[in-house]
Amino acid sequence: MPFPLSLDFRFLRFSHIPHSMRLSTFLALLCGFLWSAGLSHAVAPALDFELQDQYGNLHRVAFPNERISVLVLADRTGAKQLDSWVRPLHARYGKAIDILGVARLAGVPTGLKPLFRALFRKTLKYPVMLDWSGAISTRYQYEANLANLLVLDSAGRIEYRFNGAATPDVLKTCFRRIDGLLGTSAPREE
Repeated sequence: MPFPLSLDFRFLRFSHIPHSMRLSTFLALLCGFLWSAGLSHAVAPALDFELQDQYGNLHRVAFPNERISVLVLADRTGAKQLDSWVRPLHARYGKAIDILGVARLAGVPTGLKPLFRALFRKTLKYPVMLDWSGAISTRYQYEANLANLLVLDSAGRIEYRFNGAATPDVLKTCFRRIDGLLGTSAPREE
């Protein structure tokens, strides 16, 4: 039985263009429409950057990379939502992925920066990159007052973005995305 839907490309009226090219033109237009309508997520490239952490160590984030990366951006308010993301990600994947924290600290007066570094050192044992100007957060289209989580493939493409606190359903979606990038339905062991 033939497929019940028939597609008619005569409306394109490009008789001098082979049929196969007309089909690819139509599909390209359709994909562009779906992307602009928000029905498909676009894979965007991540941007390389360097920032210091609270200990004064310089971290370079560059691609391609050997592992999947999860870039976590937050300001003071958004930081309250980070634990709901970072603990489950670390528990599930351990060292199989890189979890990269960036604190958005734009607006902190220069004289208070040493105090903020000391507070970060006292409260956090793992390195957090300090975005004093807000430039890196802005480049990644950071959304204020929310945890911003970006899943990056090893080539540095932004495969998925989550903003806000993690819920069980959103975590499942995030895990599925990362598992797909890792090529497994379970976390890889290191």
